Amino acid sequence: LEARALFIADQRAVEDWSYAGLQARAGTVGAYVVREAPISSLVSEHQFDHEDAEAFKAWLQAGVAPNLRRFPVLVQQRRVAELEYEHRERLHALEAEVEACEQALEKMPGHSALAELEEKVARAACAVANLQANAEKAKGTAKFEKICDVVERKQLELREAEEEAAAARSPACVAAEETLSAAKAELARLVEESGIKEERAKLKALKKGQGDNAGGIGKRMERVGISATVQYLQDVWKKAPPCTVQEGEQLEWYQWPTVGKTAAGAQVHVLTNVTMAMANSEIDLMVVLAEESKELLEEVAVRDRNKYEKHFRKRKSRPAVCFRVKRVLALVECKSNSNDILHNIPRLQRALSFLKGEQAPKEGTGRAPPPFLHEADEWKTWLYPKGVYRGRAVHFEAVSKACPEMGLEEFPEERMYVIDASADLFQGFCREEGSGVFERGLLYVTRDSPIDLPSSFSEKIHNRAARDVHFDATDDESVEKMRTWCDETMGESLRSIKELADIARSLHSTP
Repeated sequence: LEARALFIADQRAVEDWSYAGLQARAGTVGAYVVREAPISSLVSEHQFDHEDAEAFKAWLQAGVAPNLRRFPVLVQQRRVAELEYEHRERLHALEAEVEACEQALEKMPGHSALAELEEKVARAACAVANLQANAEKAKGTAKFEKICDVVERKQLELREAEEEAAAARSPACVAAEETLSAAKAELARLVEESGIKEERAKLKALKKGQGDNAGGIGKRMERVGISATVQYLQDVWKKAPPCTVQEGEQLEWYQWPTVGKTAAGAQVHVLTNVTMAMANSEIDLMVVLAEESKELLEEVAVRDRNKYEKHFRKRKSRPAVCFRVKRVLALVECKSNSNDILHNIPRLQRALSFLKGEQAPKEGTGRAPPPFLHEADEWKTWLYPKGVYRGRAVHFEAVSKACPEMGLEEFPEERMYVIDASADLFQGFCREEGSGVFERGLLYVTRDSPIDLPSSFSEKIHNRAARDVHFDATDDESVEKMRTWCDETMGESLRSIKELADIARSLHSTP
């Protein structure tokens, strides 16, 4: 399985992206996968390059300027920026006055001690409010009187803290606080009367809605990724089994999560959100060859439960069934934005370097370290105290009890997967000659669009353009100003993204 991407259909073209909806149409890969392609073919020919003035100007005109009029958040940001620019002189003067008053208050004798006392008052007030809310809920129960006693005690502590703070507040501090309050009130009055407050509130609501929607898209992408991956692997591996499946292990195919079964009884499963207690990585989907083990369930979940307590945290009951992972067949990342594949390349490569147990060449050998070699110090966790992949990780896969729409009448509520570090576990993942990176067994599920600038960088540039009332993508001076800002704030990161794009182009189609 080569490094490839699966492009799903636009969500607007499919009404139901649930498991049931996908499985109902899952007769062929084409039910929701538009096309597939090697990663090397995805990188845009007109890749973002802020160091090339003409290319950067063309990118702004094609990819940023139209969005300033299209997306509600950017339109609202421009509206707020225009209002703030309209009242800029008075606004800046009052903001400077507030800042000066705050600095004067901080320089007052005893201010730090007073600030600590006020923090103590705030904590006590918060505790009283929470306890009063709990007391209201506990009315009519045995706990009510006990909570009321605690409330009275905390109220006494609050009064004492308030008295202590009042005694520590000198007349000079009181005068400085009054001056600061007056300056803040004047600033708030201007913000409200000018309409800035109202427009800022609209912007905040739009951003919240945008964030909620982005989170929902990410979760839907993972659900789509499972079905797309299963159907794709079945289609590909029926023709040619992966190198990680040994000769004689004929695969029989099923639906998720038990994707297939070998003649020896091992099953192909798709695991979701796998961390394996790693410090810097979570793998969206991991396709594994596993076999059920009742003895291992008894060993890990019962006899040695304390040893793996961090794995079992917040789990009151034991899992219904346990599997031992024999080999990892493929790693899958689900990206709602294809541009974010570039960001994911180094993360996934370093995760594989860690899981393969790679080490830097010894000094004096004259050998250069491979690309994206992990640093042991950055991968230390409670399970890997030396930053070396050794030991046993436990993964839990929560699934519904019954999924009749998926052809499964009885389905355990939770499965446990035990992953023991071994040389065979990731034997199918090797660095390729030439590129020096891992390619085989990597799969991306994303939308059908070329890879360009990752969304985190693109968002910063869009926000900057929206907040600059003088921004004009057709004006050389405005473009140069934006280009300078990009270099000053994100220059090194943007250059590393350009290098990642070159690496992505080198990912050839490996048979």
